[in-house]
Amino acid sequence: MNDFGARFALYWPALLDGALTTLWLCLAGMLLGFVLGVLIYLLGNSRSRGCVAFARVYVSFFRGTPMLAQLLLLFYLPAGLGLDVPALVAAGLALAMNTAPTSRRFCAAVSPPSRPGNWKPRRCSASAAGACCCISSCRRCCA
Repeated sequence: MNDFGARFALYWPALLDGALTTLWLCLAGMLLGFVLGVLIYLLGNSRSRGCVAFARVYVSFFRGTPMLAQLLLLFYLPAGLGLDVPALVAAGLALAMNTAPTSRRFCAAVSPPSRPGNWKPRRCSASAAGACCCISSCRRCCA
């Protein structure tokens, strides 16, 4: 066997374990992040100003800070406070909390407006072929 084959056979169990751990973290982070994103979306559309403010601050913080900083914060802050959080749990939480703002945007894109006053018709614009894009109730371009 050549040198590459021998090394690959030696490290194959560790590589497989790392790939399965990565897959598990990815799936857990996406599922938990989607659930958290739906909750943030519902908080952002509530009538309470405090809930809306919390949702905006949450989205602004997690979209505005680098992922590495969030990972370091969620790994070292609990240890500094005397809590023992396993590394995989901290990584899964960080991925979920980072995924939640994107999931919130997805929920906002696929759901109808929560309040009737939030919907504003789009302007009609002519396309290159001369046809009109009529998405709203604009009468001047639908002929």
